[in-house]
Amino acid sequence: MRDLKPAIVQRVQDGPPAHVWTPVDLLDLGNRPAVDKVLQRLVAAGQLQRIDRGLHTTPRLNRLTNQPAGADFATRMELQKPRAFGRLPMCPRSSARQDSRLRSEWEKLHARR
Repeated sequence: MRDLKPAIVQRVQDGPPAHVWTPVDLLDLGNRPAVDKVLQRLVAAGQLQRIDRGLHTTPRLNRLTNQPAGADFATRMELQKPRAFGRLPMCPRSSARQDSRLRSEWEKLHARR
């Protein structure tokens, strides 16, 4: 079995600069617990930035402060797209999530984007 860490680092380096990576994107390289552990170690080493649970991107420095910057606008917009397992962005009102009619309207609105 090949080493998982170099394979994940190579995949991230070869990908688009502001791409948001999930463990599901890397499952062809290894099993889920191994991928999760490598991602955790890459974040601790500063090679990846954790945006949210299961969402990672390459870190970048702020041009003005030379400090690590948060996710840029393009990355945040990509987070609005349905990600792993076909999840939709969270509905703004919890009652709307439970009402099937409003849920279908919410899905139609976000399907157009």
